[in-house]
Amino acid sequence: MRDSLHVCAPWPILPKMHADVFLDRWATALRNRNPGMITGMYAPTAVLLPTLDARPLVGHKAIYAYFDQLMQTNGLGVEYNRVLPVCGPPMVESAVGIVAGLYTFRLPEPTPARFTFVYRRGGSILHHHSSAAP
Repeated sequence: MRDSLHVCAPWPILPKMHADVFLDRWATALRNRNPGMITGMYAPTAVLLPTLDARPLVGHKAIYAYFDQLMQTNGLGVEYNRVLPVCGPPMVESAVGIVAGLYTFRLPEPTPARFTFVYRRGGSILHHHSSAAP
């Protein structure tokens, strides 16, 4: 579900397809249980504030190790519950986009969480914050 609330000022809300394509790629990489595939979506110096680790993870080596361990979980999956509008400068493919919302991980128990991705449209994740919902 996408909200109509404009949380992106001063940037305009970008077309829904920007967020949908990006989020679908990430969820597919997670479902494929290939830590190299999902790590490859992150910039070499990306920051991941993960759901199941208290430490900030910086760079491919740390992000790979996190997803390698996570992908050992039976029944692993993710479902997006609520996605806020994607933000960013319009009409610039290499510009940064921001998308935030709520998702539920299956670990295998449902684990509701919040997320924010900062990413280069058409490119890699620069920052990903995910935390369990209270």
